Amino acid sequence: MKRTELLQVLTLIKANYRYVFKDMSEDEYNLMRDTWWDCLKDYSFAQVLNAVKLALLKNSYPPTIADIVTYIRKIEQLNQPSDNEYWNILLEAVNEIRTTLVQEYKGSCYRTPIYELKDKSRCKPIYERLPIEVKKTIDFGTFILYGGLDDKAMAVERNRFLKAIPEKREAVAESRMIKTNNLLLIGE
Repeated sequence: MKRTELLQVLTLIKANYRYVFKDMSEDEYNLMRDTWWDCLKDYSFAQVLNAVKLALLKNSYPPTIADIVTYIRKIEQLNQPSDNEYWNILLEAVNEIRTTLVQEYKGSCYRTPIYELKDKSRCKPIYERLPIEVKKTIDFGTFILYGGLDDKAMAVERNRFLKAIPEKREAVAESRMIKTNNLLLIGE
């Protein structure tokens, strides 16, 4: 974000909370502006502006730097997949290794279990493309094992996988609420 863009943000806050800057001296304003700049300069103008707009909708008091950073993080969570979406990403990758190996070995994965194959190097790039949240939940060996399971066994593994995804339940619920508010902001 540029300094001129920060001034736009501060002007937006001032326009919506007129009493905030009312008794502030020029030195105090300059100190506040410099502090905000130091804390928010690494974020984009769009991130800060969206967070301020969300704060305007939710708060009856002017946002602090901490409020804005919190809203930026919450908005970023909107782009994160849900647990089931992570499972579907994993399932697509498992199906990709099944397809790759079926074509390579001209047989069914179930007749030649993937985990018994000597050369698993073809599976490694597929595993590496998985999101970090999925890789925190399963290691490469488990990923290979999934490739050899039938649909019934995969249903059992799905439940284990969803239970293993750390600290996501509350964040997903809260991000859904923020997404709804954000859509109201942009008018969709």
